[in-house]
Amino acid sequence: MAGTLKVGTITTPSGSGSITIPSGVSLSGGVANTPNFFVRSDTTGFSLSAGSHTKVTSWTTPEFDTASAWSDNKFTIPSGQAGKYCVSASAYFNYTGSAKRFQMSIRVNGSADGLATISATYNNSAKISYTKEFSVGDYIEMYLYQDQVNSTAYTAANNAEQTFLSIYKLIGA
Repeated sequence: MAGTLKVGTITTPSGSGSITIPSGVSLSGGVANTPNFFVRSDTTGFSLSAGSHTKVTSWTTPEFDTASAWSDNKFTIPSGQAGKYCVSASAYFNYTGSAKRFQMSIRVNGSADGLATISATYNNSAKISYTKEFSVGDYIEMYLYQDQVNSTAYTAANNAEQTFLSIYKLIGA
């Protein structure tokens, strides 16, 4: 039997606590896990000069972006969507030259986020996944760094399966 339930407040019999929603029930509206976003690196590549942090700008069109929050190679927390977010990123470094270290970092509002910097050696992936509270207007970008000894440019690998940025808001957190 299908019907409509209209209520102002739902509480447990004691007036507080949690309400259990059985499996198989779909929720939408205010409890939806949005905004959410995912983009992969494109196939054109990008160069990383030795000893400098370079913003990644070679992205495909996002596979999904529920709030249209992706612009100018950064994700901006939309109006009315402050809260805790999960940020996940990965970059694959495929290089056999003289570089000793590669680094991927997530920057928030242009500054390196101490929670999200990781180093890797060549022919390896650097991966980051963390949860953080963000405010409306905060923006998130990915940067890469390499310390190649001979100071020539390095073209980062564009393995679409291993170079990506994913951001989504947590519900209930």
